[in-house]
Amino acid sequence: MFEFTAKRQRTIASFFCLSLSLVIMVSCTAPVVTIARISQRADVLIGLLELAKQISIETSKSVNTSYQDLGGYLRSENFSNSTIETMESQHLDLSTKHNKLTDTLNKTETEAGELFSLLKTNADANTTPELKAKMSNDISVKKQAFEERISIAQGVSTKLKTSIQKYRDILGYLQNKAGTEMIPSYIKEVDGFIAQAESLNQEVQTALDEGRQIIKKIDNTADSGSVGTTITPTPDQTTPQPEEIPVPTPRTSTLPSTSGEAPTQQQVQRPFLGVEMVNLTSELRQKIEADPKTAGINIDINEGVLVTKVVENSPAATAGIKPGDVIVAIDGKAVTESNEISADIGKSQVGAELPLQVHRDRQTVAIVVRLGANPNP
Repeated sequence: MFEFTAKRQRTIASFFCLSLSLVIMVSCTAPVVTIARISQRADVLIGLLELAKQISIETSKSVNTSYQDLGGYLRSENFSNSTIETMESQHLDLSTKHNKLTDTLNKTETEAGELFSLLKTNADANTTPELKAKMSNDISVKKQAFEERISIAQGVSTKLKTSIQKYRDILGYLQNKAGTEMIPSYIKEVDGFIAQAESLNQEVQTALDEGRQIIKKIDNTADSGSVGTTITPTPDQTTPQPEEIPVPTPRTSTLPSTSGEAPTQQQVQRPFLGVEMVNLTSELRQKIEADPKTAGINIDINEGVLVTKVVENSPAATAGIKPGDVIVAIDGKAVTESNEISADIGKSQVGAELPLQVHRDRQTVAIVVRLGANPNP
C-alpha cells in the first residue's frame, strides 16, 4: 500500500489547487480578438469583392457579346455547323465565368460572416455597457448595409444565369434545326437581353463598390488601432458615436416590368442613352460589307463602337444618332469598346450632357446627347 506523508499530501494539494485555478482562469477568459485578425479578415474580404467585380464585368461583357453575335446569326438565318460550334464555345465560356462569379460571391458572403462575427466578439468584450451597446449597434448597421449590397450582386448574378440558360435554349433550337417560325420571338428576346446588359453591369459594379467601401472603413478603423479599444468616458468626455451607414435606396430590377405599374418615387433614376452597340473590328466590318441587308451602311474604319440600333424617342434618337454610326470618342476620350461607353454613362447623371464624336459617311461629327432616365430603372 502506497503511504502518503504529510509533506506529500501538501504537495499534491498544491498542484491540485494550481490546476483548478488554471482551469477557472481559462474558462472565464473571454476570447481574444486582435486588431490584426480583424484587419486581416477585412483585407481578404476586400480582395474577394474586387475579384467579384472583375469577374462580373467580364461575365456581363461576354453575355452582351454572345447575344450580339446571336442576334446576327438569327437575322441572317446563319445556322451552319461553324456557327453552332462558335455558339457552343461561347456558351461554355459564359457558364464557366458565371460559375466563377457565383463561387466568388459565396466566398465573399462567408468571409463577411467571419469578419462581423469577430467584430461582435470584440464588442462583447468591452467593459463599458453604454459603449458596448453602441459598438454592437454600429456593427449591426454595417452588417445589414453590406448584406443588402451582396444581395443586389447575387440578384444580378441570377439574371445573368437566366440569360445564359436562354442562350442555351436557343442554341438547342438551332442545333435541332426545328424550323424558322420561332426566329422572330427569339430575336425579340435577344434584343431584350442586349438592352438590359448595360444596366446589369452598372448595377452589380455599384453594389460591389459600395460593399467594398463599407469594409474599407472597417479596415481603416482597425489599422488606426481604434477597433475594440475600451474607453471609459469621464464627465467631460463625449461617448464616441457609431459611424453612420446610409440606408441604401431601394433598387428595382433592370428587367422590363411586366406588372404595368408606374414607377414609384423610391426607384433610382439611372442615366440612359438608348442605343444597342457592338465593338467594331475589321472582321465585323467585312461581314457588314458582304451582307446585302446592310448594304446601306458605309464604314471605312476598323475601330470604335458600332451603333446597331437606336431606341425610338430615346436621348440618342433626339440627338440624331443613327444605326451604322461609329462612336469613336466620348467626352474627348477615344473609345473602342462598348463597356467603356457604358461605364461613362453609369458615372453620369440623368440630364447630363455627353459629348460624343461619331464617324459617319467617311467623316467625324460632334454630337452632344442629353442623357435621359432609363425607362427600365
